Amino acid sequence: MRQSLHKRLQKLEQDCQARRVSAEPAPTGTADMVRGWLYEWGIELQPKESLAEALARGIGISGRELRRRLEARACGL
Repeated sequence: MRQSLHKRLQKLEQDCQARRVSAEPAPTGTADMVRGWLYEWGIELQPKESLAEALARGIGISGRELRRRLEARACGL
């Protein structure tokens, strides 16, 4: 009887885990993450403005400065 109960509990735990995994939202890309930040900060993309330009504006730096910082980060500086 104990073995039967143990197997049923194991099955229940697996089912619950599968439901949790299926309920989690699918991971989004970096662009979606940046759009989320901009939305939270109240920054809207202007016509003819790239996502990078809007991000730079949102954090208060120029597009060139953002590019410089990203390049430095990519190079491990």
